[in-house]
Amino acid sequence: MYRWDSSLETGHERVDGQHRQLFAAYYDLLESLQQGKSRDEVSKTVEFLTGYVAMHFDMEEGLQRESGYPDYPRHKRIHNEFKETVADLMRRFRREGPTEDFIASVTALVGDWLFNHVRGDDFRMAAFVKSQPRRERRDAHSRKLKGAASVTMLKYLIFDLDNTLYSCRHGLEKNVERRLKKFTAAFLGLSPEEAWKQRAAARNKYGTCLEWLMAEKGFTDIDAYLAAAHPEGEADTLPRDDDLREFLSGIKLPKAILTNAPKEHADLILDKLGVTDLFTHIFDIRQCGFVGKPHRKVFDNALSVLGISVQEALFIDDIPSYAEGFADMGGKALLFDENNVHNGCRAAKIRDLREIVKYIGRDA
Repeated sequence: MYRWDSSLETGHERVDGQHRQLFAAYYDLLESLQQGKSRDEVSKTVEFLTGYVAMHFDMEEGLQRESGYPDYPRHKRIHNEFKETVADLMRRFRREGPTEDFIASVTALVGDWLFNHVRGDDFRMAAFVKSQPRRERRDAHSRKLKGAASVTMLKYLIFDLDNTLYSCRHGLEKNVERRLKKFTAAFLGLSPEEAWKQRAAARNKYGTCLEWLMAEKGFTDIDAYLAAAHPEGEADTLPRDDDLREFLSGIKLPKAILTNAPKEHADLILDKLGVTDLFTHIFDIRQCGFVGKPHRKVFDNALSVLGISVQEALFIDDIPSYAEGFADMGGKALLFDENNVHNGCRAAKIRDLREIVKYIGRDA
């Protein structure tokens, strides 16, 4: 059983900090399996490991892109292969449970891989990244020379995805709600109206329907839920948006996505809009064990990966409670209220994404 120790330190603070968490998650999983803990407890540990792997890889790949790491394509391919390995293990666990063969596979496919990957690929990557000038330091120095005011302290724009990067008029989110209402009703054995009434009553406590079902209704089949919410072809009617691309390209600040949807949905939407390459990171629902916005740890995770404080990001979302959650942490948040239907939100409100230029400073 592998444990973190100083021999695994790459010398890069953020990378090492997240490696410690990865090894801790691996150790917790193996320990829970060996101690014969309940299937639900083990499932939660597997899901946390899966989410943390995706979050960590996003952070590492962002560092590699920003530094111009020459081995980035191969490194990313290795990451993708391991994410598929972990996903296969999760599917196998749901079929078989914690068998002896499964425990042996976790050691061989996860423990061995993590140890060898960190000692090899990540050591080389971290050495290269550390040898390059830090982009955030260069940006900060440039702004200081220009006598920037407080608004130009921003280092990142963090966007919600659905009904924020594209108009609610396309109806994609309404279709997701319709499918989830039907799915939830079938699971609970209720009418769609009664099921959604219960969901609405829990909305302030649980940011997503999935979180509510898992916490209060004993739901565990996450793959079935995501398949119901985001079926193949769900975005076929969404057109490419060259105006959006031109606008975002004109903003010098780096940009990330923070969504309560799964990454495969985010990838699809960004590809349809034609803006995939404009975002350095995608933070999805898996990255905090299927806990979503507006929980503080979701925002904290994103900020940690990006290497910034809450005051150094501008967050844009179409849900008032999500924008307020970020603002309540001391961050700058904008509510994207396209149809002007939300009143009393503590975050500033815009009705057109192009209005964000008023909040990011002239030189951003």
